[in-house]
Amino acid sequence: MHKPSENYDTDFALLDRYQAFSAEILRLSLAGFAAVGLFLNINAKDAAGGAIAKAVLYGLGSRIFLVTTLILLALSAAAALAHRYFSSDSMQELIETDRDERSGLPAHREQMYLQFSRSTWAIYLAPVFLAAAVFTFGISIIAVLAMV
Repeated sequence: MHKPSENYDTDFALLDRYQAFSAEILRLSLAGFAAVGLFLNINAKDAAGGAIAKAVLYGLGSRIFLVTTLILLALSAAAALAHRYFSSDSMQELIETDRDERSGLPAHREQMYLQFSRSTWAIYLAPVFLAAAVFTFGISIIAVLAMV
């Protein structure tokens, strides 16, 4: 039975750090959904007096920005999850390619590089989507306060 090389230790340590980063992005994205829900809940309770609630419900700008925020948060969470999948799969491809080369079989380097590329794009896009969601959420709050 083939014993994994000690060279993989640093690869797995690096993988663990990247996945911890993408887990944090995922956690923040999900917390963003809670923040939007809290914002809407606080405004719904203001419905008796109603100026803020009316601004959220009837203000087209605030609704567009809130929906955009939710979409961007979903994209950020999806990219973070995609990174976790593709990075794990790329490590599996790396090990399989190494084993194939040692046993004389043709290596599947194209698949390995494809998974590395997908993982890279996912970890770049996740925080970009999250930052854009925070930005649009801030604009929606400003839009609501401007209408009050």
